[in-house]
Amino acid sequence: MSSIHQIPLGKVVVTTNVITTEEQLDQSLRELLWLTAQHEGLKRIIALDIEKHYSPSSSIEKVSTVMLCCGNSCLVIQLLQMDSLYASCYLSEFLQLHQLTFVGFRIHHCLDGLERDYGIMCRNFLDLSQLSGMLGYNNGDECFEGYDLVDLACKVAKMERFMELKVARRICNGADLSDWSVAGLSIRQIEAATLRGYLCFYAGNYLFDGYCKRFSFWEKSYDYYFTMSRCQKFVYFLTCWFWFVVCYVFMI
Repeated sequence: MSSIHQIPLGKVVVTTNVITTEEQLDQSLRELLWLTAQHEGLKRIIALDIEKHYSPSSSIEKVSTVMLCCGNSCLVIQLLQMDSLYASCYLSEFLQLHQLTFVGFRIHHCLDGLERDYGIMCRNFLDLSQLSGMLGYNNGDECFEGYDLVDLACKVAKMERFMELKVARRICNGADLSDWSVAGLSIRQIEAATLRGYLCFYAGNYLFDGYCKRFSFWEKSYDYYFTMSRCQKFVYFLTCWFWFVVCYVFMI
């Protein structure tokens, strides 16, 4: 049965909806799509991650859970519990929307599993584990290929602004040996799934100029700056410099 949880992640509280029915999946995807459209003119980014279930009767791990995250809203979709054509169609249609960009850590492996197990494909996606090549960070002494998700979020997206590194590791590692095929996920599993989805969104938003959720612990100037395009940042810098010169001239 679907359930809603308020998951505290350091200074952030994320609303996580654990979904086990096709009807709730359809409704939740519509609500998530609406949420991405609330910041006009900015990239509509959604984080994507998965968990797999190993069956002794098969040598292939099957995708059992899909996590989607946008801002402080997270969906934990127990796809294996539904295992129906309708659920796969709903999710596939959502991932094919041209106006959305999905970000994830080693997202190619996630998408390969979804296509193999359910025929679900994604139109637009960005792999956070390849940031060094995509964004020009790899200048000979900076490479993120060997990082895990927590390291990546801490190194390039300043995760410590809302959560300590050791706390993030404890939550992410707390469900490593869990069975993701069960009907009722434990609170540790829900916390781990929420954090992984949120970190993917946080790093993707920070690095790809997606919309920036206004957190209460952020300063307004910081929030405003990181939601602007490069052109807007340049104009903002020139404006600040102009008023600085005006004030300086006035003072002398």
